[in-house]
Amino acid sequence: MGANAQTFQPGRKKTGGRPAGTPNRVTLEAKEVAAKLVDDPEYRREFKRRLLAGKLAPALEVMVWHFAYGKPRETVALEGEITIGLADPRTLPTKELLEELENEHANLGRLIAEERERQQQSG
Repeated sequence: MGANAQTFQPGRKKTGGRPAGTPNRVTLEAKEVAAKLVDDPEYRREFKRRLLAGKLAPALEVMVWHFAYGKPRETVALEGEITIGLADPRTLPTKELLEELENEHANLGRLIAEERERQQQSG
């Protein structure tokens, strides 16, 4: 298969798309709408009324607040030892090195997910 303009080439400079650091327009608009909503006194009164009445849709309310002010940082504490068994990267062909890194990334992701699940179950 021959190389063309669409094929990834290492070292090639990124072209097109949004400049780095430019927020997604739709996300920015959603954030502005959500901020106006949660800052509205009438919305807050209704929010309080529904909360006190036990009729609040928790997932929706949380999502609006996250859009307005950002999601709080989550931390995960891992206990135990993690061993990453990579061969000396200087001796591996690029393809094999990438495969090993992807495998270790998947393993680490699995360990983090298991720990989060344990933390959620323990309260």
